[in-house]
Amino acid sequence: KAVFSSDAGKTFSAPIVVDDGKPIGRVDVLALPSGQAMVSWIEGGKTGEIRVRKIAPGAPRGPSIVVAPTSLSTSSGFPKLKLNGADVVVAWTQTGKVSQVKTAILKP
Repeated sequence: KAVFSSDAGKTFSAPIVVDDGKPIGRVDVLALPSGQAMVSWIEGGKTGEIRVRKIAPGAPRGPSIVVAPTSLSTSSGFPKLKLNGADVVVAWTQTGKVSQVKTAILKP
């Protein structure tokens, strides 16, 4: 769940459920210039998926977007979000015989 505050933490918005029902965790949050936020996490099941969702206070949550499949193992690390101009960069570790850092660009 995520909440917003517009008064330096004195009060908070109603909680927004971020995940899609099977969260593993490994969360990152990026504040967007629009006042919204982009949240990433790993959703579980038989395999893992790196997902992102845009949220805003007082607004319906946006759809989740599957960025990439990932291992449920902790060796896959924590996906990270970074603002690059108007784009959001998602970076994660792709595990395998040789682990690699992968990136994706999202247009928020």
